[in-house]
Amino acid sequence: MDIATLGARGNVGADGVDTHFELLLPNLPADHQIDVLVIHADDRFNPDVPPRRFTLEPGADGRYAVDAAIAPEDGTAFGRPGRYLYRYQQLGPPGEDGRRGVLTWWFMDPFARMTDDVGQLAAFEAPAGAAFEWQKTDWKVPDLDRLVVYELHVEEFNRDFAGVIDRLPYLKSLGVTCLELMPVTSVKLDFDWGYGPLHYFAPAERWGGPMGLRSLIDACHQQGVAVILDVVVQHVDPSFPYCQVYRDASANSPLIDGDGQFGPMIDFQQEFAQEFVRAVNRYWLDEFCVDGFRNDEVTDLYDTSTGRYATVAYDVYQHSLSLPRFTPSGTATAGEYSRVIQVAEALGLAKTVLQETYSSAA
Repeated sequence: MDIATLGARGNVGADGVDTHFELLLPNLPADHQIDVLVIHADDRFNPDVPPRRFTLEPGADGRYAVDAAIAPEDGTAFGRPGRYLYRYQQLGPPGEDGRRGVLTWWFMDPFARMTDDVGQLAAFEAPAGAAFEWQKTDWKVPDLDRLVVYELHVEEFNRDFAGVIDRLPYLKSLGVTCLELMPVTSVKLDFDWGYGPLHYFAPAERWGGPMGLRSLIDACHQQGVAVILDVVVQHVDPSFPYCQVYRDASANSPLIDGDGQFGPMIDFQQEFAQEFVRAVNRYWLDEFCVDGFRNDEVTDLYDTSTGRYATVAYDVYQHSLSLPRFTPSGTATAGEYSRVIQVAEALGLAKTVLQETYSSAA
């Protein structure tokens, strides 16, 4: 699964903002329609400015996409540079009068890289901001026996990503060498601490968004502190698109298989689900330079030494070998190992999971 074209992006041109929206929705009935509704963030609370609507064109393998020109309009911020907010809508087959009924009033972009403040709307910047400049480019992940791990919830610990940076001297004074960040992606609610995933690629905007998280990780590395992310790939929030859209369409989801104790469960029997989780983990490793993961609810996710969780951990390990910060020499030469940190929440199964998977801790 190549996520490079998925999601949304915009470029400012002579005639406004040229945008590209792209989704993957395999198995959706061919007579359904997907629309995107988009508005400039400066107009979001102006009742006199409705969002623009564009219809995505269906393509091969469940791909839906549209190139949309957002032209300037007097009295609005349309066509101007800045942040745009968007969400998708699912419409059913045409009726006898040719009109389509709304099946899903709105659903999030599962590949969004940015959101609004509370994660209810996806977002993109036009033009895209400058690439982050990492200051610590020679960082090496410490060996497991050197880790002193401090788990924290960003907002409750100190406000946002910048607040955690402010307290790095305090954490260092405790001897901490690794931060475990409880879920950092945007969520619609905060009472579950992010353990009901709605987004997998978008750091919480109210905590500082993608650039804020990169700044925190870079600052930690400069201080000799590793960073691992708490990730949830066993279950999702009920409004996660690959649950909600397919439920509303009475179609089989390529990613979800029934409800579990904590929410709809990811179905690792399906190749699409495996590819999605693989893309998520590689995104954080490649784009945010995280040093590993604490995997939530492995107690339910683990089945066999070659099964669901074992496959996830193996792929993370193999991919980490290509990233210089994980190997002693910086190259995956024969005989070298990876220091990628993989912590499994495996209550009652810790010994088994450590023996039979590429986990390094539990």
